[in-house]
Amino acid sequence: FFFGSVLQYKMAKDPGHCDDLNAELLEAAKEGNAVRIQELLDAGAEACYQEEVKGSSVLMHAANSGNQEAVSLLLNAGAPWNALDRYGR
Repeated sequence: FFFGSVLQYKMAKDPGHCDDLNAELLEAAKEGNAVRIQELLDAGAEACYQEEVKGSSVLMHAANSGNQEAVSLLLNAGAPWNALDRYGR
């Protein structure tokens, strides 16, 4: 197996796996934890994830943390730089 196969197997076995990864990614972004962000992206978390209630993106939280490396990681992973939250911000 290569990593992608293992991840696909886990996702098929546990559909909530991605939700858990995305929730962890959101927390890592809030903390500006670039190392953890990279680990979660490598594990299959979605750089374009937005929280359900307010619609804030992972990138928005990383930017608010002030960690430039965290922001760069997310942008390089495909996070939309122009995403809007539910309030149009």
